[in-house]
Amino acid sequence: MNHVISLALFFGITLTLRAVDTPEFDRLRASYNAAIERVTTPIKKTYLAELEKQRDAYARATRLHAANLVQAEIDLIKQAAAAPAAPTGLPKEPATLAAAATPPLSWFAGKTWLTAAKTKWTFSKNGIGDKVRGNDKMADFTWKLLDNGLLEMAEQLAPDKPVTITYIQFKTKAEAWFGKSQDSLSERLSAE
Repeated sequence: MNHVISLALFFGITLTLRAVDTPEFDRLRASYNAAIERVTTPIKKTYLAELEKQRDAYARATRLHAANLVQAEIDLIKQAAAAPAAPTGLPKEPATLAAAATPPLSWFAGKTWLTAAKTKWTFSKNGIGDKVRGNDKMADFTWKLLDNGLLEMAEQLAPDKPVTITYIQFKTKAEAWFGKSQDSLSERLSAE
């Protein structure tokens, strides 16, 4: 029980801190990342130069498997250098889901999304929402984020109808895909 309360407090504080404008914190983080980059850049360059020498030596000795292993390491180092530095502290909101395992709440909580049939799904911040088509409210629903980053939406159109589950994957702030199973997300949603 204490773990659940601790996790709830942690996520509540994290979400509150993310909503705060933090220009001083952002400047401090940028300064820190720049200092780290100044120190590690010469080390990375030396490592790459030594790896390239080793790769070439293996290639001259026709040890192609070893040369390919060293080349893979070179590629990893260069790829990591080309990627933007991972910030420390509070994460910035990513532009796409590829940058995050779970979509930020700001992508959907408190917002309305439209299906191709112009049905509006409005997601409240407290895990509930409503489904409206035209001027008619079709259903209330509950939602929760799953560990795999998908949102699970449960709705019951009428008391005598079964609860239906819909899964949604938010790709960006403006694009999402949904379906009746986690493996079949073939219908498009657009942010209103």
